Amino acid sequence: MTDLIGRFHPVLVHLPIGILLLAALFQLLALKPKYASLHAATSIALFWGMISAILSCISGYLLSQSGDYEEELVDTHKWFAIATASISLIAYFFNRWENEFAKWVILLMVPLIFVTGHLGGSLTHGSDYLTKGLSGKDSLAGKEVKPIADVQEANVYEEIIQPIFESKCYGCHNKSKKKGKLRLDEPAFILKGGKDGVVIKPGNADESDMMKRLLLPRNDEDHMPPKEQPQ
Repeated sequence: MTDLIGRFHPVLVHLPIGILLLAALFQLLALKPKYASLHAATSIALFWGMISAILSCISGYLLSQSGDYEEELVDTHKWFAIATASISLIAYFFNRWENEFAKWVILLMVPLIFVTGHLGGSLTHGSDYLTKGLSGKDSLAGKEVKPIADVQEANVYEEIIQPIFESKCYGCHNKSKKKGKLRLDEPAFILKGGKDGVVIKPGNADESDMMKRLLLPRNDEDHMPPKEQPQ
């Protein structure tokens, strides 16, 4: 049950982001006399944003227990999320009580939302996902594998195996995101395997779990890569 609730985190987490940012916009507009009526809407938005932020924290914590993500980054994301939820709670009551510091608490809430969201994105897409477009590098998934002029002269891992893993596998099995506690970004981790044991049996491809999963029908839930991803 905890695993099931945790898997709702990607659905729930977008609610506080949108609702709390909308509350901040309402608060900003309500400072002008002609938009003063938005004060009531600000309170409503803060309430539902606060509730969804708390639910997101709970589901996120349960999801983090799977061990599929980098612990240090998860820990940082968790504490920023708790801070955001706490500030949204304070903002709601300050706004309801018409406390003079309400607008400053709401203002503090905005950068916390952005930082928390960025950390969450780093967990699922890699810590450098924002800057990859600026650097001219392709994303982890779907990277084109360059043809090898002379395969007999190629370095087997660096020039043949690693580019395939980088293109098809790194999206879910890297330093930040370790689905099934499996990393495929370095040879040592590939041979170590994941929570279900080793995935490669040297010299025995037919009995290697990785090969078995690759050859399963695409609609099989154990097929890898997932059917929605580049095959």
